[in-house]
Amino acid sequence: MGFSSTLDDALSQSVEHAINMITAMFEMPRQQVYLLLAAAIDFDVTQAVDITKGVHGLIDLSMFQQLPDYERTIRDIGNSRWTAMRRMPYWPSRLRQVTG
Repeated sequence: MGFSSTLDDALSQSVEHAINMITAMFEMPRQQVYLLLAAAIDFDVTQAVDITKGVHGLIDLSMFQQLPDYERTIRDIGNSRWTAMRRMPYWPSRLRQVTG
């Protein structure tokens, strides 16, 4: 997700966040993640009429299911209850087991 005063900047921020998230989740090289996401992520405008613009991306994580840690990563995400995307910047620390 990205927020900024312009949609272009919000989109750039959202792309950067998506790359950081997938890189951390699956321990993949940034360049490889960038290439995969270029073909596999859909971005939508979250807010356009407010002063702060927002863009979010939707990623089908099943495209990573051939990776060795896929099952564990997906299980860890599900078990951690997604507290605000695990409080971001950039999240692992083995998917920050925050409860509450």
